[in-house]
Amino acid sequence: MNYNVKKKVPFTVIAIILLSALAITYLYLFFSPGLWYGDVFLYKKSAGSYSGWEISGEYVLTTTTTDQGMDFSFAADGKTAQYRLVYSPEEHSHRDAVYIYKNGTLIFEGHPEFDGKYYWASDKNNQLVDVSTSGLVLQGADSFPTCSQLINWYFTEDMPIRGNLAFFYVFIAAVTLLCLSYLPKLILRQETVNKGIFAMKTIRMFLVTSIPVWMLLSFIVR
Repeated sequence: MNYNVKKKVPFTVIAIILLSALAITYLYLFFSPGLWYGDVFLYKKSAGSYSGWEISGEYVLTTTTTDQGMDFSFAADGKTAQYRLVYSPEEHSHRDAVYIYKNGTLIFEGHPEFDGKYYWASDKNNQLVDVSTSGLVLQGADSFPTCSQLINWYFTEDMPIRGNLAFFYVFIAAVTLLCLSYLPKLILRQETVNKGIFAMKTIRMFLVTSIPVWMLLSFIVR
C-alpha cells in the first residue's frame, strides 16, 4: 500500500511542475506586447525592435521615430526593405498628408482615412489603396507591409498584447468552475456526493476538454 502511494507522488509532482510551466509560458506569451502585422504578431524585443513568424518565414521590424514621422526597417524571406513615412498634419486642404518612401523612392502620397479600427491609405485622388474584395490589405503579396500597414504602425499609441482577452476571460471562468467542482467532495458527506457523481464527472470532462480549446482560441482569434 505504501509502495503504491510513493509511486504516485513523483508523477503528481511532475504533473504540477509541467502544468505550472505551461501556465507561466501561456501567461507570458499572452500578455507580451508587440505589433500586429496582418494576422501575424510581432513580439516586442526591445525599444523599436519586433519579430514574429508564420509558416512562410520570420519577420523582423525595426522602427525609429523621426522629427517628420517614422523610419521602418522590415526583413522578410531573407530580404530587407527600408521605409520612411513623412507625416504633415493638415498640409493639403486641411487634411493630414502622408508620404511613404521605400528604399529612397516615393511609393505613396496621400492621407490616412480612419474607420474606427484601422487606418486606410487614401491617395491624392481620394482613392483607397491596399483594398481587396475581403477588405483592407496589410500584408502584400511579396510578404512586405503595405502602405496602410505602415500608417497603422505609425499611429499605434497603445501597444496591443498578443492574446485575445475575450477568450481569456472564458478560459479563466472554465478553470474556476473546474476548481469549484471539487468543493463538494471536500465539504459534503460522501453519500451526498455520490448522488451527483455522474453529473459532476460530465461537467468536469466538458471543462477539462474545453480549457485547451479556449487557450488555443485566445492566440488564434484576434
